[in-house]
Amino acid sequence: MKIVFLSTYPPAPCGIGEYTRHLRLAVERQATDTRIDVIAERHGGTAEELDPNVERVWKRDTPWDREAARAVIARRPELVHVQHEEALLHQDGRFIRFLKALGDAGIARVVTLHSVYGGRLGPNLLWSPTQFHSAVANHSEAIVVHQHLGGRDTLERQGVVPSKIHVIPHGTPRLVCASRQEARASLNIPADAQVALFFGVIHRKKNLHTVLRASQRVAKHLPKFQFVIAGRPRGRTLIDAVYVRQLARLMPKGVAAGWLDFRNGFVPNHVIGDFLAASDLVLFPHDQSYGSASGVFHLALSAGRAAVCSTSPKFGEARDIFGQEVPVAFAETRDVGAWANAIETMLISPGLRSRAEELARNAAVSTDWDAIASRYLQLYAQVTRR
Repeated sequence: MKIVFLSTYPPAPCGIGEYTRHLRLAVERQATDTRIDVIAERHGGTAEELDPNVERVWKRDTPWDREAARAVIARRPELVHVQHEEALLHQDGRFIRFLKALGDAGIARVVTLHSVYGGRLGPNLLWSPTQFHSAVANHSEAIVVHQHLGGRDTLERQGVVPSKIHVIPHGTPRLVCASRQEARASLNIPADAQVALFFGVIHRKKNLHTVLRASQRVAKHLPKFQFVIAGRPRGRTLIDAVYVRQLARLMPKGVAAGWLDFRNGFVPNHVIGDFLAASDLVLFPHDQSYGSASGVFHLALSAGRAAVCSTSPKFGEARDIFGQEVPVAFAETRDVGAWANAIETMLISPGLRSRAEELARNAAVSTDWDAIASRYLQLYAQVTRR
């Protein structure tokens, strides 16, 4: 089978691009008779491609749909698989025109929605989420979402035909991690500390301010508590700058008291495993009103780490994994007291934490990239047969 992926692609720095590359390599491992070409976004810093059959054709925030459609059609694939994220491809007529052009050329279309917006208003005031998702469904053979809660259920409420919706989790990479003791020694974290970790790019929707306030309460009860923040603030907008100043007012007391350890900066890939291995608990306080998977959450699964997640729609997948057996793994998104209670309970309960770690490891196996690739291949075969 010949397939074209439309997405960003490494070495351009983007989580969607990383997802695309993981999926591409896994699909090609599973099906050696399948060739995947990538029609990628142009990126000025790309001097040399990591993989063959990658062409950088289009650019966001331009009339990208015509260039991208011509490039896909020229390759005469049986199927195109599009990685859609609002910040990348937006929610407007360009995306719908692109899908329609491919359909008119007789190419099957699979769209993975990495973010699923509900409600009346979405990122584009001229296209409500219902209008946009209905149009995507009308101009594709299959829509993939990563979770039932905050994914499938949202699309069904908006009237998308259930038979077109397929739930395939985000994939989980295989991390090789040092022991907790070795990782702490490498990162200069006390061996006997009770460590909660926040990892990743920092901006307001990550809701870091809530867990900072909660951590201040936890530190009063647990003398060995350490809250490690590894990542750098985003600097895209004025809102980002204002948020950085807000965090700068919250952090100094924790640093001075010794319970806050802020590693400000980009974390290289080869160090990510050490931060996860060194932690007892990984925090995901995101305050998002829409459903979307978290690549960092899947890294934590791969490392076999317990987590506490917000109750926002983003973590429907986490509720499937931890919800029944470890309900304290969730805290009301903006409730400082609930976060303090969840963090403290998990840190002082070795048995509960051990069970959460076991559930994480099991989930990592079931969502391994090779397993995810097999599910996509089944979907590709089903779509092209139709």
